Amino acid sequence: MVMEGPIGERIRIYRRRRGLSQRELAELAGRSESWLSQVERGIRSVDRLSVLVDIAKILKTDVETLSGRRMEFAPNGDPELDGMERVREALSAYPALLGSGPVVADLADLDQLTVEAHRRYQAADYGSAARILPSLITTIDSAVAQATGDELRRALVIQHQAYVATAKLVTKVGDGRLAWVAADRAVTAALRLDSPILKAAAAYQLASAFYRFDRGAAEGERIAIETAESFTDDSPMGLSVRGALFLITSVMAGRRSDRVASAERLGRARQLAETHWT
Repeated sequence: MVMEGPIGERIRIYRRRRGLSQRELAELAGRSESWLSQVERGIRSVDRLSVLVDIAKILKTDVETLSGRRMEFAPNGDPELDGMERVREALSAYPALLGSGPVVADLADLDQLTVEAHRRYQAADYGSAARILPSLITTIDSAVAQATGDELRRALVIQHQAYVATAKLVTKVGDGRLAWVAADRAVTAALRLDSPILKAAAAYQLASAFYRFDRGAAEGERIAIETAESFTDDSPMGLSVRGALFLITSVMAGRRSDRVASAERLGRARQLAETHWT
C-alpha cells in the first residue's frame, strides 16, 4: 500500500499497477487526459471528492489511500445532509397503505417541485434538494394512490421523476440502502406506465446505486447493459439515456479489469454522443 507522496503521485502509481494509460483512466473517470496529467504532475488538485471516489474504485483501492487522510463522512466522502433523516422518513411513510386523506396539492405544483428538486441537485445545492423531497415524496405517493385514468398516468410520471431525483441525491450522500429503495420505486412507476425511456432512466439509477456501494454490482451491470442494448429511442433524451447506460457499464467493466468490454462500451457511448450533437 502506497501511503507517502502527493495524491497525484499515488494515482499515477496505482494507475500503472492496474495497467491503465492516462487516457483510459481519465475516460473511465469522466475527465480529460490533460486534466489527469496535470493531477499526476501536481499542477492541479482533484477538484471534487466524488471524482476521487470514482478513481479509487477504478484503481481498486480506497479514498483514504489516495488522499492520505481519513474520511469521516459518508462512503463517497460527503457529509450527511441535515435533511436526510426526513427523506428517510418519507421513504418509510407509505401513505397509500395508511389511508391518507385527499391530496390537496395540484399535480402541476408537484411537477414544478420535482423540476426544482432536479435543478437544485444539478446545481450541487444538495441541502435544498433534501428539503424539497420529503413532502414531495409523500404527497405524490398519495396522489398516485388516489388518481385514475389520465390523471394517474400524469401522477406516475411525476412520481418517477421524484424518485429519480431522490435516488440521485441519496447516492450522492452515501446511503446505499435508500439509493436502492428510491431507484426501485422509480422502476415501479416506469413499469406501471410501460414507458421504455422511463424504464431506461430508472435502470441507470439502479446501476448507479449498485456501482457506488458495491451491492449487487454484477446484477446492476447486467440490467444496465441489457437495457442499453434493447432500448432504441432515437430522440435526444433517448440517446442521452442510452449513452449514460453504456458509459456507466464501461466504468463497471473497467473496474473488474475487462478492458475489452470497457473500451467497446465507451466507444458506443461516444458514438451516441456524436449522434446527439450532429
